[in-house]
Amino acid sequence: MKNTDLPTTEDTERLLSLQNSDRGFFVLALYSFIEGYLRKRYGLQYEDARFSDLIELFIRDLNGSMYVSSENFGCLKDLSRNIANANKVRHNWQQLSIEELRASIYQFKRFAELSDFYSIGQLSTLDRNLDDWMNRKSNRDLRRELEDSAAAIRELSKTNKSLSLQVVEYDRLRDTLAHLEAANASISRELDDLKSRTSVKDKKYDELRKEKFAEQERVRKEIGALKEKGAELADARKYLEALSRVTVYTRTRLDFERTLLRLSVEQEKVLEQIRLGKDFLIKGSAGTGKSLVLIKALEKALSRRTESLGLEEQESVVLLTYTRSLVAYTRYISSLLKIGDPSDIILTADSFLIRKFRKIAPQGSVVFARDDVLSCFDHATDAGLSDKDLYAEAETFIWANMITEEEYVTRFVPRTGMKKPIRAEQRKLVWTAAALAAKRLEEAGTWTKSLAALRIVRSAADIADADRSDYVFIDEAQDLPAVEIAAIKKFARRSAILAGDADQSIYQSGFSWRRAGIDIAGRARILHTNFRNTVQLHEFAERYRKTIPGMDGENSSDAFRFGIPPEWSSAKTTEDLYEQILQKVQVCLKYLEYDPENICIIAPKADHLARLAAEVHARFDIPAAVIKDDQFRFEDRGVIRLSTMHSSKGLDFPVVLFLLDHRPHGLGPYDEETTDRMTRNLIYVSITRAMEQLHVFTLEDADAPAILDLVNAVK
Repeated sequence: MKNTDLPTTEDTERLLSLQNSDRGFFVLALYSFIEGYLRKRYGLQYEDARFSDLIELFIRDLNGSMYVSSENFGCLKDLSRNIANANKVRHNWQQLSIEELRASIYQFKRFAELSDFYSIGQLSTLDRNLDDWMNRKSNRDLRRELEDSAAAIRELSKTNKSLSLQVVEYDRLRDTLAHLEAANASISRELDDLKSRTSVKDKKYDELRKEKFAEQERVRKEIGALKEKGAELADARKYLEALSRVTVYTRTRLDFERTLLRLSVEQEKVLEQIRLGKDFLIKGSAGTGKSLVLIKALEKALSRRTESLGLEEQESVVLLTYTRSLVAYTRYISSLLKIGDPSDIILTADSFLIRKFRKIAPQGSVVFARDDVLSCFDHATDAGLSDKDLYAEAETFIWANMITEEEYVTRFVPRTGMKKPIRAEQRKLVWTAAALAAKRLEEAGTWTKSLAALRIVRSAADIADADRSDYVFIDEAQDLPAVEIAAIKKFARRSAILAGDADQSIYQSGFSWRRAGIDIAGRARILHTNFRNTVQLHEFAERYRKTIPGMDGENSSDAFRFGIPPEWSSAKTTEDLYEQILQKVQVCLKYLEYDPENICIIAPKADHLARLAAEVHARFDIPAAVIKDDQFRFEDRGVIRLSTMHSSKGLDFPVVLFLLDHRPHGLGPYDEETTDRMTRNLIYVSITRAMEQLHVFTLEDADAPAILDLVNAVK
């Protein structure tokens, strides 16, 4: 780019002089400034290219630049889309909100930085207009200006359950109407031409005029009928306008938040309080940023910054979590923070423990499938149990919680949450049967997951110092049984730093830090600000969280970002719900202009996802990928994402379409009360993945209490 292409100081001073004028005028000036710069850069006049064409040329210029990330391209596309703000002023004399002004300033700043002219003149003074965003505070003016739109969405969704379908129909009707009006105008021109020939007494012209009059009358009737139909779809038009207004704000604000990837004041304070020589627990409800605090601590550890965490030069770290999808996401966030190659230090807890177990028992293999080891439990009848019941008692209670014989047989430790009742007089027999199963497994060189972790705990003295890390970070710790946390702790020379929320426990009935060998007395901190969800989604999730028995009252939090209330649709069959989801996908893609990767469909089973992925590709010619698949990458763009409820844990997506056509199954060998609580936890996890929009889809005849309470929370 030639220096002559750059804006002059006079240009920038002229722009900045308009800062204190009408908001709309200033936004119009920002876009005019950008357009003038790009036309000068490419030598194009107004009639040669539209604004969107100029942005595409600019993106093409930047494509391949080493310092330009995919997030920058996303921001430029948003800039092209959000010229609608300037057009509101240019064409409709419309006032803009404070947040729409800030959105435009932020996008202009990003554009100027990419164009290398940000430092010219005094453009950096625009930063002061972003102060409220930087402090992440709600804005009363914004709330007043957007409340009407949110209220309209809420009321329209309550009274009309087929709005997405109507939006599609309204758009089709609008296209047809435009075509008919163009045809009517064409006929009028032909009639005018024929009228000019009235002096010609020709029967042919008379017949032609009659035909055109008849054709015009027919077209006008069609136009009239379509306008009447359009009036019937007024709700769809209002709904789409309200959605567009609020989503322009939320998407731009979200882009701002995520680009920064910086800690809030509250999160910074918690980070400062972490002393890595001692165990530490970060608590907080969904969306409060527990994982980000862990990643930031990891970032400091890897960059060997000693000022706040007391790290020595050669100290090592590892960060563990439960699911593969969350590992992939954590690695993705770490790459945005430019932590380096996190593949060796960010792992699932299972893969970490298996790797370490092989060092202790090289000939042993860890088996996860229950049916593959049931033959070692076939003597369960001696204790009055089935082989499956004995497996569940040993694997998920005795070994998982490192229960001793004295606790189990003599002190009758409570078996809270377990489905199968066991009488006091059975305890000795069950203990003996479980011990025999453990012996048979070991003789076969086969270990269950909990038994392998227990072997690690009991063989801690044999662990080589080279196999240990100075600090172990554990994310979503509430989903690991006590024995796994204890085993992981054995590989920490100094301490374990954990993040967890009991109200998001989805894999086990409970856990005990003390039993796991974690000492957090006086070293637990709670995050109280929700940065993921909008106020509306957060309030909805909190209403539902209060239906969870034993809810952790300490974990209450507040949100600050304004947004769209959650929506709910129902249908008689799952097939009908599939169609409703596809209609909502179309609204998000075509009318709200979300990029495909901003949309995630969450469902209970993999079968749901396979069907929806095929439907999405067939209808929209867009790929859809299940995040649990090995080939999935969070870096990939242009791909709609799909996830099971379990795999969504720890992740976030701008738009979540949540299919819940039945209560999730496979929650373990627990009693009905515990199963219901874990079901509610899993639903809570799923609904709190949404950052901007959440739409819940259920069957009309749903009768599971956990689902009924969810529907009531939406209403």
